This record gives sequence, C-alpha cells and structure tokens, in this order.
Amino acid sequence: MKRDSRLSGVLHLLLHMASEQRPLTSELAGVVPHLQRRGIAVVVEVDDDFRTVPVGNPAFWSTHPRAAPEKSRHHLSQAIRLADLVTVSTPALVARYGGPEKVILLRNLVPARYLLGHRYSVPRRALCA
Repeated sequence: MKRDSRLSGVLHLLLHMASEQRPLTSELAGVVPHLQRRGIAVVVEVDDDFRTVPVGNPAFWSTHPRAAPEKSRHHLSQAIRLADLVTVSTPALVARYGGPEKVILLRNLVPARYLLGHRYSVPRRALCA
C-alpha cells in the first residue's frame, strides 16, 4: 500500500509539471503560460549563461536575437521569467537567473575531466553498443 501511494504521488507530479531544457524558441517560451493556465507548473533547465557568451563563440550568433530570431536567448529569458522554477548547474547561474527564491542548484555530475579539455578515450565497445 505504501508503494502505491508513492507511485501515485510521482504520477501526480508528472501530470502536473512540465520541464523545458533551454527553451530558445518562441514556441517553447510561448507554451509556458498555456501550461500554467491548466495548472501545470513549468520548470526551465539551464546550464549555460547565454547573456555572456563571447562573440567568438558560435553560440553567440546562433542565439543572438537579430541573427537568429526564431531561436534566441530572448526567448530563453522570457521562459525563465515566466517559469515557476528554474534549475541550473552552478552557483553563478543561480545568481544570474533570478536568485534562490526561484532558482535551485542541481550540480553538474559530468566528470571534471570532461569539462577541463583533457583528452580521454572511449572504449570501442561503448561506441558500438
């Protein structure tokens, strides 16, 4: 019986919550208020600071509102502003995207060696799986 009530709670959460990862399009940002009107809480997941991407980085122009109006950081900002909750991967992003009242930290669990530019090898069997 206890297991059934936990499962029921999880199902309730899944039916009343939507998660959007990097909502950079107008469609994804625009769906937020529609979901909320139906009683569905919206969580936006962000793991990059799109407002400080260097000009030399390809993501600067691929998300710039004038260069890519259909997929821009402007839509991401709109979705974050409207979201019920925002999850980020670093403490700096907590401050950038709204502070602890609306943003929670879910630390990145990617191994540091992947993030630091070190070369690593992937076993051949992993590539063929």
